[in-house]
Amino acid sequence: MPGQFPRVAAALFGLGLVLTTVACGGGSGQAHLRVLLASPTVSGVDVYVDDKSVFTSLAYGANTGYITVISGTRHLQILPAGSTSNPIVDESVTSTSSGEATVVVEGLSPNVSGLVLTDDDTAPAADTAMLRLVNAAPNMGTADVYVVAAGSSLISGQPTVPELAYGAVSSYQTLTIPTTSTTQVFSVFFTKPGTTQAVLATGPITFSSGQIRTVVALNDLNGGFTFVTLADLD
Repeated sequence: MPGQFPRVAAALFGLGLVLTTVACGGGSGQAHLRVLLASPTVSGVDVYVDDKSVFTSLAYGANTGYITVISGTRHLQILPAGSTSNPIVDESVTSTSSGEATVVVEGLSPNVSGLVLTDDDTAPAADTAMLRLVNAAPNMGTADVYVVAAGSSLISGQPTVPELAYGAVSSYQTLTIPTTSTTQVFSVFFTKPGTTQAVLATGPITFSSGQIRTVVALNDLNGGFTFVTLADLD
């Protein structure tokens, strides 16, 4: 479907981040790895890289922030909080030197997996920001996604990303920031395909020129849907 492709200080969600550079062979440079817990059937997890604990008690909808690792292939394990065995995700993640990646832990138990995203930290062009969209809400199914500037209507427009399936990721979309201002407010709407009937509306999100963001749609544990915004570059 069109637009689909499978350093920011860490915002410390959960109980805490173990501040360490993780290495066990591989490259010689540094990379950055971030984990988002998006599985609504998993209440909390611990994150291990190369058999070392790097974050504990990560809650649903929270992320680790970027963790510094040695570039190359890293062994990522996601375990139920407090457990030392039976990881729910156990996979290799490869990052280039200075590269950044996000692993979205998604799915419904027992079918939980890690969706690996390659993050872009290249500064956008002047008077623009960048936005990537992820559908990690298993109950949503496929959705059209509209990114609309404040004061604009989605009724007459075409979706920014049509038919974004569950588990799919858009390319980075360019948002124009007026030259008369350094910020612009946008709203994101996930709608039923072929309609403008929103199943999730983010409300106003302020973007500054030069920022890169990722908006991830999630199941709301109380019913319906919610979202999180990840800072890829400030």
